[in-house]
Amino acid sequence: MEPVGPATENTGPRFLPQCIPAADTPPVFKSVRPIGPDMATETLCFTGMIADDKRLSHIRMVLHTPRGYGFEIINSPVSAEQVDLSGVCIENIYDLLSFCQGDYEVILTAADSRGQKSTRVLEFYLPVFTACRQDRPGGQCVNYVREFFGGRIDLMPGLCIYGDCGAYHAWEIWDLGFGKGRLPAEQSILVLDRDPLEYGHVAVVQHWKRLRNGTYELIVSESNWDQDELIDCHIRYTYFPDSATAVREGRDRVYRVAGFIYSKKNAMAKTGHDSCREKDL
Repeated sequence: MEPVGPATENTGPRFLPQCIPAADTPPVFKSVRPIGPDMATETLCFTGMIADDKRLSHIRMVLHTPRGYGFEIINSPVSAEQVDLSGVCIENIYDLLSFCQGDYEVILTAADSRGQKSTRVLEFYLPVFTACRQDRPGGQCVNYVREFFGGRIDLMPGLCIYGDCGAYHAWEIWDLGFGKGRLPAEQSILVLDRDPLEYGHVAVVQHWKRLRNGTYELIVSESNWDQDELIDCHIRYTYFPDSATAVREGRDRVYRVAGFIYSKKNAMAKTGHDSCREKDL
């Protein structure tokens, strides 16, 4: 028998170099979120990108209502490494009020060429507010605002308990549950006092911004301003908080402002400041 020699350096196991492919990942959502809905346009749009390290193959978007109804918005094949959602919108969003106001979900699903899928749930809240329809019959300003906020006679009782039925009495007895104040908030009720208006006036603040000079620009919807019982949309008021007065676009008169009745919890309703919106613009 031939003797076995001593072990050499080359007798151990050999490790050969291996080619490890880059790990494949499912589609990625980059800053995807809904924008709106906007009361003026009644449109819910989206922003952000969907990307994949290979290629995207399919995108599907489904809207779910609080009552469980589903509406398919997008269901289409794609062939790209990324897709921009900035052109995707849902029109006539306030038609959904026939189903239910509340929290809605948009389920966004993206698949790539490897069959991998990613899903993102986007939420938005559709309040009870109705859309503004220019020159549609709206009735007296009091009736319009009450219907705008759901017709809650318990929160917005009739004002003819006073002899003149004046709209300015809304400041005294209307309360939507979130307080009142001297600074505007979105979806609040603007109450104009008497002088020079004999009966005052109420309107809905749709949007607002604070200007550099300390005044506020209000965009409101209202009815019966011209004693025609018709709705006016996107009317601009300039509000002067120091004197609690306002000027309506197209008018020279200065109107006294009783204040704002808030309809939802926000920083403005509590402190008079909105850290997200109250900036010098």
